[in-house]
Amino acid sequence: MGWGRVLKRLVDIVGSLLALPFVAVAYLVLGLAIKLNSRGPVVFRQTRVGKAGKEFTSYKFRSMVADAEAQLPKLRGRNEASGPVFKIKDDRG
Repeated sequence: MGWGRVLKRLVDIVGSLLALPFVAVAYLVLGLAIKLNSRGPVVFRQTRVGKAGKEFTSYKFRSMVADAEAQLPKLRGRNEASGPVFKIKDDRG
């Protein structure tokens, strides 16, 4: 292992440690905004299929209505995309 790689690793670790408090505060503010703006959980959890068909759980901040997956069957006719993507341009109503 050369000194360049050691230095890069050190910069990565120090940079991450310095950024962590700012990212944590941003996540807390975002989570609070989601909770105050709508009912339901702040974090959305979904099982997805990855490389070689292996399933994994994905977590993200919720950006849709709380029961979006339950509403999907009745909205399929309004889908404006093709393939695995589901999209309605004006989905506020």
